[in-house]
Amino acid sequence: MYIKRLLFPLVIAAVAATSSFAQTGIFTNGTLSSDLSFKDELASTSMTLAYDGSHYWSSSGGSASGERLAQYSSAGALVAKFASGLDFRSVFTQGANLYARQFNDATIYQQAAAGTFAPLVTLTDLTEQQVGVVLNGAGNEYIALVEGNVYRWSLAGSPLGSVALVGFGTQPGENDYPQNRGISASGSYWFTYSQGVVSAWDAAGQRVGQTSLAGAGTSFDSHFSFSFANGRFWVVDQAGAAWRGYPLVVLAISPASLPAGKIGVAYSSTMTAGGGTAPYTWSASGLPAGLSIGAETGVINGVPSEATTAEVTISVVDSENRDKSTNITLVIDPLDLTVNPSLPNGQVGKTYTASIGVSGGVAPYHLVLDGELPEGLSLDLTTGAITGTPTKTQISTFSVTVSDSTAISLASATKAAVNSVTQSYTITISAQAAPAPVPTLGAWGLVCLSLLLGVVGRGRSSKRTA
Repeated sequence: MYIKRLLFPLVIAAVAATSSFAQTGIFTNGTLSSDLSFKDELASTSMTLAYDGSHYWSSSGGSASGERLAQYSSAGALVAKFASGLDFRSVFTQGANLYARQFNDATIYQQAAAGTFAPLVTLTDLTEQQVGVVLNGAGNEYIALVEGNVYRWSLAGSPLGSVALVGFGTQPGENDYPQNRGISASGSYWFTYSQGVVSAWDAAGQRVGQTSLAGAGTSFDSHFSFSFANGRFWVVDQAGAAWRGYPLVVLAISPASLPAGKIGVAYSSTMTAGGGTAPYTWSASGLPAGLSIGAETGVINGVPSEATTAEVTISVVDSENRDKSTNITLVIDPLDLTVNPSLPNGQVGKTYTASIGVSGGVAPYHLVLDGELPEGLSLDLTTGAITGTPTKTQISTFSVTVSDSTAISLASATKAAVNSVTQSYTITISAQAAPAPVPTLGAWGLVCLSLLLGVVGRGRSSKRTA
């Protein structure tokens, strides 16, 4: 007995979607049309579709017995069907590797040979029976949707928390089963599907795009099967009917971070866009003083005139009026932080005055002393002044680490300048200078003095006689 008969006696009719939506960011206006379709060769409840670089794979559920996996050429021609022994809820790929999750099982399986799967990893705390698990667009997390909440796991199976999709359920049928148990992904976006309409969500859970799919199915199988594979969003009309693939254009901006710059040094970094239709038009707000972005080139250049940590919003619009914005932190550093390489020596009992001289960087500076100064001296950690009167002879070796006040608000931002310096110093304190010796007369000095006194004495006697 199939899942839909067990859980949902009411099957929604497969009525083609005809509504259209105004552009809401990453999608084109109106509807998307299918550019590839082929017959679903599995008669049971359709689950998801995947592409391994050369072949499509479709899956079905409701039981683990019988043929539940089908392989197709890149054009959609049937290659083979397999009885894999899994009651599939999703299949997905990373490169040429095919993975699967089955009903009421927290294990992710990897295909070891065509149609044969082996356990790969267990997702901790995954207890929801019906959800289809897939990889996110970056291929570094497993994700699953349960009633508007996206649950995340590491590749090792550890829970990474969940994200609530803001406003999920406000669109027709969006929070109905089974569409509230399915999710797909590409790039930095998650996708959901209901009643012929695809919604795109960012990592913060905000709905950032919505468009309708011309002729897409709206049956129970359609809402269980929706997938992203080979650049297309796929929906099956119903089990055993047609798979329809819709080219899904997702506008993206790269890189995700910008290199830092320095005051007075020419800066240049290029933004690129993908997923849209060239030519692109660029704009930016919040750029540091002295920088601008080329509207046609996406090149950010100029000569920064102030040190700052700027939160920059970069936006691009393609030729079909799709738009995308991203926020990036751009750090402009001052000149490299430098300190004086040496300090003068001192003398016991003599007033000592010196300073850790600092230049460059962003004041105020922060000093940390490692080691001990000569006895009698102290370091002012605010001004860098070393003062006092040495009390004994000694050789003192120590280091001082000086850091400036450059702020970096995001871990992804990188510094361009040296903002912290550790310098080693040695101060030698010598003994107090001995007092100058009193001059003394040697033997010859005494003889000379005696002769001199004798001459002076006879001179005086002669004057008295006269």
